[in-house]
Amino acid sequence: MHSSAHTDLRTSDLQRLARKASPGEVFVRDWREESPQTHVVALGWPRSHAFYMLRSGATSPLLFVEAVRQALAVLSHTAQEIPLDHRLGRDSARCTFAPAAFRERRAPTDVELRVRHSGVTRRRLGSVRLTAHIEATCGGEVLGCAEIGYATHPPVIYDRLRGTYTDAQQSFAAALPPARPVTPALVDRTHPGDVVIACTSKAHHYQLRTDTSNSVLFDHPHDHVPGIVLLEAVVQAVHASAPGHTRLASLDTAFLRYVEFDMPCWVDVAPGPPDAQGGSRLLVTGTQNGRKAFSATLAFDSPTTSLEPAVPAGPERLGAGPTPAACPAG
Repeated sequence: MHSSAHTDLRTSDLQRLARKASPGEVFVRDWREESPQTHVVALGWPRSHAFYMLRSGATSPLLFVEAVRQALAVLSHTAQEIPLDHRLGRDSARCTFAPAAFRERRAPTDVELRVRHSGVTRRRLGSVRLTAHIEATCGGEVLGCAEIGYATHPPVIYDRLRGTYTDAQQSFAAALPPARPVTPALVDRTHPGDVVIACTSKAHHYQLRTDTSNSVLFDHPHDHVPGIVLLEAVVQAVHASAPGHTRLASLDTAFLRYVEFDMPCWVDVAPGPPDAQGGSRLLVTGTQNGRKAFSATLAFDSPTTSLEPAVPAGPERLGAGPTPAACPAG
């Protein structure tokens, strides 16, 4: 078995590999190879974080998701030898979360991600499709597991896929002004700038809100809305529509097409199909320009999860959101 360790990567190297502009947002420290298919990535799990620590004091499950994203980006450009100018994108993300993932930490924590690639398909023109299985542990305690399907494309193919949206600076500059957010406390947030869903007059129906001044979610220009923003919208929409739900147990997401900055994207929450044990789940879908862009099925620790009753949108309620507490008055 191999034990090749890569502990000599500088912070600037990790920034480029993890695709983060701010060194403080890079969680990957180093990685080592166990076999050609399996690698272990060491992370510095923050004690506190301006975005991933919630108003309630719990850790957002999306800290785990972002850590996985960074780990796969680093491994793709090192262990998988994919050129740095290739663009990475997720096709699917299936995650399960253990209670330890939500725990408030009193000090920075060492976390390990064990990453096994079960499929790597290299196309003739340079695109690569990969499937990764990840287990996150902290001191032997499991934080969560994930299965990620993702792809990388060389510039010539990516530019063809993106067409007129290929220029990140132009696409970023064309972002719609952020609409009025739901009340931050309703989605376990303190600051309106951390809220990524906006009010509408229809129950359980939200507009994606892309506040590009949020330096965590948008730390550099993007040509499309990043996947982590879409997942945050999924989680916040569930908070707003089913405020009585308990801790998230699993998240199964399909990314169907790119979400653009220059047109509205609508996020809807509905009852989902029951799980294998008959427990209830919620289904969140994102729609843009009349076409489904992403979908996510969420399960929770509680066996039952119900949506808040719809509140009719009378003249005084128009534009005020799906529940009386959802959106600020005035």
